[in-house]
Amino acid sequence: MATRERSRSPRGDAYHSPSALPLADFLFEKGILDDRSVEFLKKSPRKLAEEVLLSLSPEVRNPSAFVTRKLAPRGSPGEGPGGEGLPTLSCPPFGTSGALLQAWMGPMVHAPSDIIIVHCNGMPRPLAWRSQGEAVAELVGWGVLDEGSAEFLGRVPDDIAKEIVSALGPEVRNPSAFVTRKVKAALQSEFPFKLTEVGLQQPQGSQDSPVVNVYHAGTRVPVPWHSKAQAMEALVQRGILDQRSADFLVKIPDRAAREIVASLGPDVRNPSAFVTRKLRELRVDFASSHRAETAMAAPMPCVEQFLVHRNGAPVSLPWVSKEQAVECLVSWGVLDEGSADFLLKAPEQEAKQIISSLGPDVRNPSAFVTRKLKELMMEGTISPDALTPTPVSVIPIHFNGAMLTLQWFSKEQALGDLVRSGVLDEGSADFLMKAPEQDAKDIVASLGPDVRNPSAFVTRKMKELRYGGQQPEHGKSLASLQTLVVHHNGVPMTLDWFSAEQAIGQLASRGVLDEGS
Repeated sequence: MATRERSRSPRGDAYHSPSALPLADFLFEKGILDDRSVEFLKKSPRKLAEEVLLSLSPEVRNPSAFVTRKLAPRGSPGEGPGGEGLPTLSCPPFGTSGALLQAWMGPMVHAPSDIIIVHCNGMPRPLAWRSQGEAVAELVGWGVLDEGSAEFLGRVPDDIAKEIVSALGPEVRNPSAFVTRKVKAALQSEFPFKLTEVGLQQPQGSQDSPVVNVYHAGTRVPVPWHSKAQAMEALVQRGILDQRSADFLVKIPDRAAREIVASLGPDVRNPSAFVTRKLRELRVDFASSHRAETAMAAPMPCVEQFLVHRNGAPVSLPWVSKEQAVECLVSWGVLDEGSADFLLKAPEQEAKQIISSLGPDVRNPSAFVTRKLKELMMEGTISPDALTPTPVSVIPIHFNGAMLTLQWFSKEQALGDLVRSGVLDEGSADFLMKAPEQDAKDIVASLGPDVRNPSAFVTRKMKELRYGGQQPEHGKSLASLQTLVVHHNGVPMTLDWFSAEQAIGQLASRGVLDEGS
C-alpha cells in the first residue's frame, strides 16, 4: 500500500508559539482584551494577528469583541481562522494602533514619549502621548472629552495636562467635567505648586513613614498616610482639621503636606489656623523669590495699606483681604490665634477700623482687639450672633458659694475664662492644660460646693490622673519618663509612664485593665 505523504499544513511557519505575541499578553494584563480573544489571536497566523491588533482604531468600543469577530471561524465548521471571507485589515497610521505597534515592536523613529492608560466607557485604553495637541485630539475622537473640555485642557502646560489625563480612572463618571474641574484648580490655585492628583501613592523607593503623628487636644494621634487624600479625610473626620484647611493641603505636593501635618505638635492650639498660616508662608516665600525679577517688569497693584505697630515699631500692613491681613498679624506675633479668630468673624469694615487703631500705646493688641469687638457688639454695631460661636457644652461649677456656668468652646478658652474669673490660678490652669480635653472637662465639672480651693483641687486631680490614683514619690518630678499611646475601644489615649505600678493603676482607673489582669 502506497505510503501516504504527510501533507504540510498551510499554517506551518506562519503560526507562532504563544510567546511570539507579547502584545496579546500585555493587552490581557491591562484588561483591554479578554482570554477568549487572546486565545483566538494566538491560534491565528502571525501576520493576521498583527493586522487585527493594529486595526484597533479609536472607533473600536469593545476590543475583545472586535478581535473575536475578526478571527472567529466562519462558514463551514472545518474552516479555521483566517479562512476566505475575512476582510482585509488595514493599519491606521496614528492613534491606538500606533501605541500597540510601539508596545509590540519596541522603539520607532517617532515613538511616543509615554503611553497612558485611560478609561473610556469602562474600558482601559492605551493613549500614545506624542504631543499634548495630538493626545487631546485623540481623546475627543474617542468620545472621552467634549470640545469644550479639550480646549480647556490646552491651556495648561504639557506635564500638568498629562497628569490630569493620567487620572482618568474607572471611577471617573464624567471625564469632561473632571478635566474641566482639574484645569480650573490648576489655573486658579492659590499656591504655585505643580498639580498633584489626589490619591496618588508615594513613589517607589520613598522612605517616608506610613504613619504621621500629630497632637490634638493634648493627645498624640497616629494618622496613617497611604495617600494625601486618605490622610486629609482622616484629619477632617477626627476633627483635627476643618475642610477648608484640608482642601488647601490637597493643592500642594505630598511631601510638603506631610511636613506641615507632622508639625502639628502639642503646642499648636488651632491646627486649622496653623496649617493655613504655614501654607500662606509657603506662598509668600515662593513669591518673594521672584519679586526682584518682576518688580520692574510689572507695576504693583494698588493695595490698601494700614500702619500698625509691632513691638513698638511701625509696620505697613497690606490689606488684600481680611483673612490675609489677620494671618499676617498672627505670623508677626501681633495677635494670638484666639483674637484673630474673633476678628475674622467681624465685618471687613469694622475689622479695618480696629486694626487701624493699633497704635504705639497699645501694649496688648490681642486683648485690645477682643475688647473692641465686644464693645461693638454691646453697641449693636455687630450682631452678637455673628461673633458668638455655639459652645460645645455648658458646665456648672461652684466658686465662693455661688454656682457659675462655664461655656466650653475649647480647652484653652475655658481655662482662660477660669483664670480671668479667679477660679483657678495660672499654675493649676497650665497643669490642667496638659490633660486630654475630656479629662480636663471632667475635673472642672467636679468643682462642686464642697471644693474650698479649686486650684489645689485641680492640681491634686491632675496628679491622681497622672499617677493612676497614687501619690508620686517624694521629690520625684512630674515629668514622665515616657509617653505611650494606647487604644481603648478604638480611641487612642496617652499614657504617662513614671513607673510600672503607676501606669497599671492609670490603666485600671480608665477601665482599660481590670483588677485581675
